[in-house]
Amino acid sequence: MIFRVIQPLSYAASFMLLPALCFNTRSFSGEYTPALPQGTILVEYYRGLEGQFLEQLTKIPAYPSQPTESELLPLFEIPVDHDDNYGTRVRGFVHPPATGDYTFWIASDDASELWLSTSEKPEQKVKIAGVSGWAPPRNWDAAPEQRSKPVRLEGGKKYYIEAIHKEGNGGDNLAVGWQLPDGKQERPIPGARLSPAEKPRPQSQMVSFKLTQPLPSTPGHHKLSAEFSGQGQKFTLPFLLFLPKDYAKTQDKRPLLLFLHGAGEGGISRR
Repeated sequence: MIFRVIQPLSYAASFMLLPALCFNTRSFSGEYTPALPQGTILVEYYRGLEGQFLEQLTKIPAYPSQPTESELLPLFEIPVDHDDNYGTRVRGFVHPPATGDYTFWIASDDASELWLSTSEKPEQKVKIAGVSGWAPPRNWDAAPEQRSKPVRLEGGKKYYIEAIHKEGNGGDNLAVGWQLPDGKQERPIPGARLSPAEKPRPQSQMVSFKLTQPLPSTPGHHKLSAEFSGQGQKFTLPFLLFLPKDYAKTQDKRPLLLFLHGAGEGGISRR
C-alpha cells in the first residue's frame, strides 16, 4: 500500500507537518456477537497492574474494552500461580440444565467479584458473591461472602455471568462453582455448562513509524518514505506529500488529509 496526501477542494485547508503514526492491530469487535457453542468461557487479561484491589483494575482506561490478551478456558477457572500484578475478567453465559435454585461460589487470590444477570443481557447483571481478601485455590468456604444466596434459574435458558479478579504478588487463582437443584456440586463449573461472550481477540500489537528523511517545507509534491517496525518485522513504505503554496508563510497548525489506496493506483506492488 502507498500513502498519498492530496490537496483538498478548499484551498484554505492546507497541511500541517506529518505526525508520527502508530497502528493498533487489534481486530474490531462490534456490539453484535453471534452465539458461540457451549464448551468454554472467555477470559481477558490485563497485565502490568500493581496492587490487589479491584479498583486498581476497573479504573484503568483500558478496562474493560482493551485487555492485553484473551483466550478461552475449558472450565470456569484460570491457571493457578501463573503471573503477578495483573487483573482478569472472565465472562460468558451459564446454561442451567434444569429449572430450580442454584447456589454459586467464587474462590480467588487476591480480590474478586461474581456477577450474574437475570437474563442473557450483561446490563442486567448483579453482584452475587465475592472475595475481599484472598483464598487458596478452590477453597470455597474461606469466608461467607464467597457463597451466593440461592438463585432461581430456568432450564433451557442462558444467563450472562462475569467474574472480575485482581492479583498483586504471590499466589494467584480464580474459580467459580455452583450447586445444581438436585444437590450436585460442580466446582469449578465445567465447560459443558458454559459458552463464551465472544471470540478471543488477537493480542494488541503496536507498529512504530519514523520518516527516513526530514520533512520538506517548500510547496509542491514531494516523494518521501517511512520506516515501519513491529511484530518482529520492518519495511519501508513510500508516500507522496503535497504542501500548498502558502504553507511556509504561516506557523499555525493546518489540517492533514491522508489518501490510502491499493498498489494498483500507486503503480508499485510490495508483493
